[in-house]
This record gives sequence, structure tokens and C-alpha cells, in this order.
Amino acid sequence: MKILPDNFINPSRFVLSSPVNSVYKRISGVKTNAEIKLEKLTDKQSFTEILKDDSLLAYLDNALFSEFRNLTAWDETYEYSFRVSKKGKLLFTKSKNSNLPAVNLPHDREKKYLLSDGIFAPPLYDMGLQTADGKIKSNMRDKFRQLNRFIEIIDDVTSKLPHEKPLKIVDFGCGKSYLTFAVYYYLTEICGREVIMTGLDLKEDVIKNCNETAKKYGFNGLRFLCGDIVSADLGEFDMMITLHACDTATDYALFYAIKHHVKYIFSVPCCQKEINAQIDAKAFPLMLSNGLTKERFSALLTDTLRAGILTANGYSVDLMEFVGFESTPKNLLIRAKLTNVGGKKRSESLDEVKKALGFFGIKQTLFTLIYGDKYD
Repeated sequence: MKILPDNFINPSRFVLSSPVNSVYKRISGVKTNAEIKLEKLTDKQSFTEILKDDSLLAYLDNALFSEFRNLTAWDETYEYSFRVSKKGKLLFTKSKNSNLPAVNLPHDREKKYLLSDGIFAPPLYDMGLQTADGKIKSNMRDKFRQLNRFIEIIDDVTSKLPHEKPLKIVDFGCGKSYLTFAVYYYLTEICGREVIMTGLDLKEDVIKNCNETAKKYGFNGLRFLCGDIVSADLGEFDMMITLHACDTATDYALFYAIKHHVKYIFSVPCCQKEINAQIDAKAFPLMLSNGLTKERFSALLTDTLRAGILTANGYSVDLMEFVGFESTPKNLLIRAKLTNVGGKKRSESLDEVKKALGFFGIKQTLFTLIYGDKYD
């Protein structure tokens, strides 16, 4: 039975909801080339299916009549809303697509994210970031901004890399793996890349849950291992990422990357306690006599030393603010690429690191891991 109007054009994405005779709570679809990728969600599982573009309208017509009562669809210009009443009457509205950027000056435009608010992504729903209709939960918006910005920075690199071989990535201290799943989902499901990704963390229950989630979604290139970064032996990777790996865990992750010649590093440190516990206020009383300024200065000094050590080992390094301070105070990102840094620059960088360590009378884990006790 045909109920959709003849002037309804093939949408680029859609969501079927309000089930009546369906085993699924919701079905969403996104058009890619001549295919539609369907995500079918039950209470506990998500299933993927590919539909040919030319059969989409018939599929939606049948689904809306027999299995669901609501259909929302979007093309480049309009948002379409269909609802079937209890008496079988079709109610239809059409409006300008609210997801299109407003026509404003460039600096006034709404931020467009690579992972979109309003487009259902099963891993984000499973991790509690999204509601069933694809909206980001209000208490998770800061986390959502962090994930998007991190992915945006990674995308600057991965979009330029060839697709001939799988992209190998490791996430040290992955925790609940918000970032791990978001990066894997973006690169494989949205960008269509082949990715081999490993998440490592100490918590067995967390790792077990992450592996079950990866299996549920058919993320065959994603695995999670329980272990310590200190003794990790996972082979070589193209890219290493960390998001808020605590204190010296970041140093061990950077050491792994240096030792295994990982080409790209994206690391957001957290809780830099090591130097704060050692540094003597007498070395710089104006800054270090106050607890708050001492803590922040110690964190900046820690990451500056890490950047210098990376430079001394052949990396081109940037220290950058990856999100605003209002999203998280732990918002400094170390971005590094293994390049042909000249011997003179490497030597000068190492000298500057040693000078700073000597001036403040401190030791630093990444330095010790690479150079031992050669602090002078």
C-alpha cells in the first residue's frame, strides 16, 4: 500500500521511529553513493544492512505503513516529517532543514561537527552520549565537543593518508573508550577506511565490556586489551592517541611511541602530579608560592618538557588548546609528527630540557625512560 506522496524525493538520511509491529525500536539510514546504510536498533543490539538506492522509497513506504508510525527524513534543503495516525491517516509536514548552517558571517556560523548531533550513531548511544533519537544528552555535551575536536584534529592527518593499507592506531589508557569507539566509528563508518585499532587499559571489567560492544557492532578491526602501558608490547602503529591518561601514564605512552617510531602522536595529558610534588618554591617563588599557580605551572612545565624531549627524538611538535577551557581545564594537546628534524635542533632541544630540569631541581619520567640518569 503506497502512502508516501509522489513528490517526496529520495532523502540523504532518515529515521523510522514509534514502532507498532517491529522488532526494532528504531531504524536509521544514511545514503552513500548508490547505497543506503541502515542501522537497526533493538533494546540490546544494533544491526547493519545495505539497501540499494533505487529501492529506498518502496522500503520506507512499506515500513511506515506496517512497522512504524513516524518517519523523519532530510535532504540538502528540507526536513520531512511523516506520522501515521491511529486511524491510518498520513500527516505530513515539510520545513527548511534545520541542520543547514545559517547564512551568517563566517565567525558567526554554528560549529559543524564531524560527528553530528541529531544523527544516530550506535556507539555514542551505547556509551550514553546520545538519546534514542540521536540527540546529545545535555550532561554529555562537553564530552561530545572534546571527542569531535579530537577527531577533527586527527582527520587533518588521516584525510591525507593513502587508503592502500589499514591505518593502525593505539589508544593507551582508553578507559570506557569514548574516544576509541568514536575515532573507529568515524574512520570506518563515515570515512570508509580500513582501520586496525587497539585500546589498552588496566581495568578488566571495562575491557570486557568494550570488547563485547565492539563485537556487537561488528567492529572487527577494533580490540581491547587489559594491560599496563609500562610493559605493553603491541607492535608498531601509525598513530598513538591518549585522552586524559593520568600523570606519568602519558610519559609511558609517549615513550612507547618514540621507541616504536610511531609517526603520529595526539595526546591530551591529565593530572600532572610528578613535577608538582618535586618542585621547590624557592626556584621561582613568585609563581610557586601559591598552590593553584604552582599546580598549573607544573602542568605546563611537564608538557613543555615532553615537547622538548619529543623534538630531541625527531618529532615536529605543537602544543595546542584542543577545546575551550569551559569544556575541560585539561585541554592541552600534544600533537607530534615524526619528521627529519635536524641534528642541531634535536641537540639544542635536549640541552634546553636538561637546563630546565637542572634549574628546578626535578626529574621527569619520559626523560628518565629515554636517557636514564644523565641529567647533566
